[in-house]
Amino acid sequence: MMHVSIREYLRLLRWTAKQIADGIAAKVPDSIARTLTQAGINASMWRDLVWQWQKYFGKSICVSSPESMRQDARRRRKSHHQDQASASVCFT
Repeated sequence: MMHVSIREYLRLLRWTAKQIADGIAAKVPDSIARTLTQAGINASMWRDLVWQWQKYFGKSICVSSPESMRQDARRRRKSHHQDQASASVCFT
């Protein structure tokens, strides 16, 4: 779960939506990079994580940070979730 203000969330949402419309990877603005870093997300991976999420999470039933995925797997009495390792590159 990302703990950000509604203002930060809307700024992130607007910028992210614009990335697909532009079709090119733009530099992540400093304010958005700070928000993502504080949430534990690798800012340079954000655009790819959003638009290509299946590349990292595949058919996993849990799409979250590596720690949340570990906790969910334990709760389900599993050692890990499918694609858990590939998703970890997107997080700090």
